[in-house]
Amino acid sequence: MPHSYNTCPLRCFSLLIVDSMTHRIVLATKEICTLLGYLPSQLIGHSLTVLNLQHLDEHHCVFRHESSHSRVAFKVCTHHEPTLGLDYWCLHAVSPALQWNIDTGCGSIRGFMDTPSRMNILRLDSRGTINYCTGKSGDLSMMGQSLQSLIHVDDRQRLVDGLNERRQTTYQVLFLRMLLLNDDDTAKGGTYQWISLTMLTVPKRRSYGGSNYDDSTLRQQLVIIRPATHPHPNALSSSSASTSSATAIITSPLSSSPFVVWSLRGLQVMRIMVAFCLGLALETWLTTWDTVYQGQRYLVEFLAHLLISILDFLADCIDPAPSSTSSVRVVLTHEELQEQKKNMAAATTTTQQSDDSDINDDKHDSSPSATLITEVPWLRPLHRKRWATAVRTLRRHVQSNTMAQKSLGVLETIGVVQSSNMFDYLEKIEWGMNFGFVDI
Repeated sequence: MPHSYNTCPLRCFSLLIVDSMTHRIVLATKEICTLLGYLPSQLIGHSLTVLNLQHLDEHHCVFRHESSHSRVAFKVCTHHEPTLGLDYWCLHAVSPALQWNIDTGCGSIRGFMDTPSRMNILRLDSRGTINYCTGKSGDLSMMGQSLQSLIHVDDRQRLVDGLNERRQTTYQVLFLRMLLLNDDDTAKGGTYQWISLTMLTVPKRRSYGGSNYDDSTLRQQLVIIRPATHPHPNALSSSSASTSSATAIITSPLSSSPFVVWSLRGLQVMRIMVAFCLGLALETWLTTWDTVYQGQRYLVEFLAHLLISILDFLADCIDPAPSSTSSVRVVLTHEELQEQKKNMAAATTTTQQSDDSDINDDKHDSSPSATLITEVPWLRPLHRKRWATAVRTLRRHVQSNTMAQKSLGVLETIGVVQSSNMFDYLEKIEWGMNFGFVDI
């Protein structure tokens, strides 16, 4: 019967406030988060599609559990608040899980109050055979059967892999298709349903009369089975047990949101693109580093050769090497030539050589204005201004060029040259030339 929010009988259970226009969750009580396994931050501010809502009728709906993907049924009463533009959803959980009828494609709300849950617990022996089962009386027909025979053919390999890893993992959850053993489906050959299969590996407990209660060497497998929806419901398929070739794809009523599907695909594409860009950047970095490593030896050798050539040029300016072309034409007058001859005569040790030199002097005295032109090798004058300009230019270029400073630093580390001593030496030579202490 019609009633308001203040008189709603479901108000005392759980409350979900939704925006009427955007269908986003504004408020969710703690009971809703606990029943569905969500955090408040996972619900508040998000759309109702997160809960995979499915309406069964006017007063009943189904939400999906966050971790187990099982279906939880609620009795719902909706009240609209026009002034705030909000919808108040008063909820009451009537069953922790709901069995879905795949043949009809709709949910059966019959027996909500009678059947509290569809969870079954199985115990397997070392060969994978069911030796213990809890649940309804109809499920006891699984006793003595192999669990692998009840699983869909396409999902058996995943079950085998999970059973093989039971010694390495404490528990694991698989989403498989299992054959429903109902009396109504026996004639039809059985129907497959998606289930959440949780496998637990626990030590085998001995009898209470023994000394040790737990034996770590002996282990047993416990399996918890709950109805669930597959993360990709479009992949649901039903097959007959008698005719395995007849398969048909059935679309689950709790289909995933298109936004979620396209978001997952976009994330996969972005992951591939990021991996490609990282690989390309790494390959480029390695190639560049290898090229620099191969070329640094040739670069250092070139810089060393260039600097040594400059130093050789400066050394040649200071102390020029002997050369047939490096000579100066010197003009000597008669007085300078006679003084040079007297010095040479004083160095002789015999009188004969002194007389011969006097005769030669008399011959030359007959022409007092005669001059002598001769070539003095190995003497090349160097202008002081040119030297000072060269030193200042070299210092200015070295101080302003970062590459030249780094090259000098590299050459200093290998012991080729010392830049500080080199400039000090050049400045001392320039100072000596300016004051006349050094004559070149």
